[in-house]
Amino acid sequence: MDNRSIFSKTGKGSLEIAKKALKLSSEERQALILVDGKSCYEDLQEKLSRIQPVKLRAVFERLLGLELIREFVGKSGGQNAASGYASTSQPAPAATTAASLLDDGEELDFTSLAPAASVSNDIAALRQATAEAEKARQLREAGLHNEQTQKAAEEAARAHAAEEAARASREEALRKVQAHKA
Repeated sequence: MDNRSIFSKTGKGSLEIAKKALKLSSEERQALILVDGKSCYEDLQEKLSRIQPVKLRAVFERLLGLELIREFVGKSGGQNAASGYASTSQPAPAATTAASLLDDGEELDFTSLAPAASVSNDIAALRQATAEAEKARQLREAGLHNEQTQKAAEEAARAHAAEEAARASREEALRKVQAHKA
């Protein structure tokens, strides 16, 4: 990790911000929220100055390990500066060069950096998570419907039992009256 490294959220990272599915510490969550795809590590370090540098590095390593963020390195960067991409999990795209990544005065274009497979995986993970959330919502609704149906059936059974008891009581009273008259 280099001070000129730029971090961007993955689809999984964006989903985590919205859903809070993982048990991230407050520092990890704050760092994830501040990752914007434009600020370098040094800028993020300034924004998160209350976190000790060693702890902050550990926070970013964990976010990288959980694949919530992706790291990109400028031409004077560290690990894979020649290719402009710093990730041990996936190789840099063949057409990417350091000169195409960062020229003074130009903005970074991350679309040329992200490996297509990784983007496809992020999209697939986001679609799968969305589908799972929709299925869970439908199951919750069905559960509520089933619960309501069950309550209605129980209430109808209680009402029927009360009616039967009242009818039986009336018949018993009528028999007693007729037996007394006879």
